Amino acid sequence: MMGALSRSSNWFVKTTFIHIFKSIYKVDLREAARKTPGQYTNFEDFFTRELETGTRPICPDIDGVTSPVDGTVAQLGTIQDHSLVQSKGLEFSLSSLIRENTEELEGGQYITLYLAPKDYHRIHAPLALSIENTRAIPGTMFPVNASAAESVADLFARNVRLVCRFSTNGINHYGIFVGALIVSGIKTRFDCEQTPYATESSQDHENLEFQRGEELARFVLGSTVILIMPSDLGSFDQVNMGDTVRLGQRIGSLRAPIETR
Repeated sequence: MMGALSRSSNWFVKTTFIHIFKSIYKVDLREAARKTPGQYTNFEDFFTRELETGTRPICPDIDGVTSPVDGTVAQLGTIQDHSLVQSKGLEFSLSSLIRENTEELEGGQYITLYLAPKDYHRIHAPLALSIENTRAIPGTMFPVNASAAESVADLFARNVRLVCRFSTNGINHYGIFVGALIVSGIKTRFDCEQTPYATESSQDHENLEFQRGEELARFVLGSTVILIMPSDLGSFDQVNMGDTVRLGQRIGSLRAPIETR
């Protein structure tokens, strides 16, 4: 029902939703390409709004890893015993999150980026990469804010999510797009099943390449992005927990320049 309402073009429905949401969450449209609520066809269109060209310059450093989103660094650390920290006192297993073998990721780094309701909700490539595989995983729709992360065990490994296995310089790394409360929508720019997922499915991809800063997907309400990088590829050494980050900002460093094709 909420999904249908969010996509409704009825003037009363869309105007009510947009104005209430904009007021509660203090949404600033000055950086958006469309700056007035009346320019959006429905609430979903407003929530997934695009930015005005030039508002998020992508860090040009050849060894840079950039933030794929606007958000907050909720967690940051090294993968130990194949586990990630969810919040103080709570950990969850990497294998339960990505449903793949995690041996090559032990000792690597992860970063959890939380997108608040007011944030820009499109996801971009943090570095030049190819998408080798996507795994659509159905699940719950718990909120993903700080209070939920502190109280719901295995939160990110229980919520609906899309696990993307990336490859850069022949090294695998991962981007996990976690849905949450209400619509839990994850829409990709490439050919992949859309949420809500009925069953778990895995899809291999060929020649699906993106440059750093290119749009990969977008969230329709509720969202967290987790990036996982093995130690031989690089590290998230430019930010700290609690930092606010913006799309294109440098958040990490590669160990070697990316090979161009």
